Amino acid sequence: MAEAIAGMTRAWGVIRPGTELYETWAGILGSDAIPIRSEAPRMMDIAGAGRVAAYEVDVLAMPPGAISRLVRELARSSGLPPRMIQAEIVAGGFPLALPDVFATGDPAEGRRFWAGEAAGDRPATHRPGGTGCEPTVE
Repeated sequence: MAEAIAGMTRAWGVIRPGTELYETWAGILGSDAIPIRSEAPRMMDIAGAGRVAAYEVDVLAMPPGAISRLVRELARSSGLPPRMIQAEIVAGGFPLALPDVFATGDPAEGRRFWAGEAAGDRPATHRPGGTGCEPTVE
């Protein structure tokens, strides 16, 4: 069950281990579990990918060190000033694209899902938006 924080629902996106997304973002964000604004993905614009189904990272729910690392990486890769990047991601969120993200109210559930998939099992807790299902997009 997602946790309510200051009137918002706290959900988590757990990144699939062994993917490029995992290697890149788990290092930058400091975890494989990233706070997202909703367990339902929505269509978002992602540089280099166009308009795709994605989860919106809840930047303000991230630890300050993770926010700083994210801002530095985005500024480095885009060439834009860090202040501009930080203002944009705080106001507009940051997309985390499917299919290598499992949305859940409990990060441990997401880790069990990816471990089960690696073992050839598909846990009963699988939700739309995770790998293997058509995502439900708001």
